[in-house]
Amino acid sequence: MTSPFSIQLHQNGRTTNAKTGLDMLADRFREAQDELGIPVSREMRRFLQEQMAEIAARHGGSITTSTTLARRSGKLVAALRRAARVKDVKTLGRVTGRVKLRADRAVHEDGGRIKPTSGQYVTVPLPAALNANGTPKKARARDWPNTFMAKSRKGNLLIFQRKGGRLVPLYALKKSVTVPARLGAVRSAREAAPVFADRALSAIIDHLLED
Repeated sequence: MTSPFSIQLHQNGRTTNAKTGLDMLADRFREAQDELGIPVSREMRRFLQEQMAEIAARHGGSITTSTTLARRSGKLVAALRRAARVKDVKTLGRVTGRVKLRADRAVHEDGGRIKPTSGQYVTVPLPAALNANGTPKKARARDWPNTFMAKSRKGNLLIFQRKGGRLVPLYALKKSVTVPARLGAVRSAREAAPVFADRALSAIIDHLLED
């Protein structure tokens, strides 16, 4: 003999059948539509903060590859960790989240071309102009003494420094520099979107079942 199948819902210590419970949930949803944005906003903030922390860790290594950025000054990693922006709003349809990064950091997401903001060339520091961690020793090429521009034997335009009897190449001069897309923030968020959807739904149900 086949046993009957039933579903029961528990709310505030009371047990009810599935239809009654779902009707109660639907009524509560209609009443609470203008306040469901708050729990979903909080879940979105937590989700984006976790995503950016993972991305910061991914780009915190010592080597730059085709998909990762090396940690140098640590400023990019710090900026990624605080980049998530989500405001608490009551209306569910107005919940939005964004990632805010300065333009010179955001360019690593989609890639792009860096052009000179003043002058004719972008100055690309060479090893002699860099600290051991890969950060520039000086803020600007003009801060170095005893420098001049000349072409190398291979025809590249460089800034050299006269140092005793030696010529030290400090910077390569380029009309523009191509930056590859390496950050991957959008891709990571899309891949993890089902996680946020589950959390948001759980937050909505928990809110509806509150007294």
